[in-house]
Amino acid sequence: MKKLITFIFSLCSICTLWADGFTESLPNVTHHLAADGPFNYKSLLDTLNYKLVRNDGNIVSDTHPRISVAVDNTSYVFNNARHYITIFTIDSLNRIHRVKGGFSQLFPFPSGYSRTVAADQTDRLGIIDRKGEFKVYLDSAIVTVRSFSEGFAVISTSRGYGYVDTLGNVVIEPKFSEAYRFNCGHAVVKKPHNGDYFIIDKKGRQKANVSFLDYEATYPQTPTFYCGLLAMWKKDKTVMLDFDAKEVFSMPGRWMLNGAVDSCLLVSNKGIYRVINTKGTVLTENHAPVWLLGAERLSKKDGDVTYLCNLQGQHIVPTPFIHIRPFYDKQTAFATTTDGRWIIIDIDGQELSEIPELHGWNMHPRISMLPPFEDYITTKPKRL
Repeated sequence: MKKLITFIFSLCSICTLWADGFTESLPNVTHHLAADGPFNYKSLLDTLNYKLVRNDGNIVSDTHPRISVAVDNTSYVFNNARHYITIFTIDSLNRIHRVKGGFSQLFPFPSGYSRTVAADQTDRLGIIDRKGEFKVYLDSAIVTVRSFSEGFAVISTSRGYGYVDTLGNVVIEPKFSEAYRFNCGHAVVKKPHNGDYFIIDKKGRQKANVSFLDYEATYPQTPTFYCGLLAMWKKDKTVMLDFDAKEVFSMPGRWMLNGAVDSCLLVSNKGIYRVINTKGTVLTENHAPVWLLGAERLSKKDGDVTYLCNLQGQHIVPTPFIHIRPFYDKQTAFATTTDGRWIIIDIDGQELSEIPELHGWNMHPRISMLPPFEDYITTKPKRL
C-alpha cells in the first residue's frame, strides 16, 4: 500500500510538472525568446524520462529525476516533498554540482544576466546572483514580479504596475493598471481609468498612445514590442506600429503573432502561417504549422514530417525530420529522424552526431525550455 501511494504521488507530481511547464507551443517559446533573449541553451531536457543532454550530444551524468530546466549550464531541481527548488551547475565533465537550494519560486538566468528573480522559503521576493545568494530583497509592498527583460522586471503592488531593475530599485513607479515587457527599449502600459495603451521608454516617459477606440490588442491580449514592432488589430486588419504608434504596415485579417526571431515575425490566421520581415514582406506562407528556429531557419510541417527550410520556405535538405528544436546557439539543434534517431544537426541540416541512448524516445513538439512556473512569482504562490 505504501509503495502504491508513493507511485501515485510521483505520477501526480510528474503530471503537474507537465501541465504547468508545457502548455505553450514552440512558436510562443520563440515569442518569449524575442522578449528575454536570446537565451543560449546548453542542454535539452526530455521531460518524459528525465535525461539531460548537452548540445554536444553528451548525456549529463548523475541526473536528478526532478530536473525541470537547464539554461546556461545551470539547472533547477524540484524537491517535491517540500516544493523547494535547488540550483545546480553542470561542469565540462557533465557532472552536476549543487549550488544552493531552498527556493520556493525561481526564474532562470537569461544569457548575459548574472541575476534573476527568486523567492525564499517564506515566499519573500528578491533578486539572487548565480551563487544563489540574495543580493537584495524587494519591498514588501511588491506582490508579484515577472522575469527580467532588457534589465527591467514588471512588478505589481496595491497601487498598480511598475518596473524594477536588477539591483531591486524601482525605476518606474507602480502607477499603471497594466504593464508589459520591455523590448527594443520600449514597453506598453495602461493607465488607470483609461482604455488606451501607452508606449513608454526606459525612463517611463510617454512616447505615444494607442487609442482603444481604434485598436485592439491581438490575442492573447499581451501587447509587447517584438523586433521594434507592436502588433494590433484595427477592425478587420492587423497593423504593425512603431514606437511613435505610427502604422508601419498592415495585413487584411486578424492575424496572431506567434513568434519573433532574428528580425522575422511568425503570424497565423485561420490555419495559414506566414513568416514576414519588419517591412511586411511575406517571406513564406504555409497551410500547416511553421516554427521559427533562429539562424535564418524555420521548420515547416508537411503531413506527419517536418522539413528544415530557409526563411523563404525552401528545403535546406531533402530529408524529412519528425521534430527539430530551435538553433538556440545559432549553430546546432536537436532533431529526431523518421526512424526514431536523436541527432544533432548544423544550420545546413547536416548530421553532426547521434545520441544512441535516446533512440526511439519521444521529442514532444510542445516541450518548452522555459521553467515550469507561471510567468510571474508572487508572495501568494500556487503550490504544486
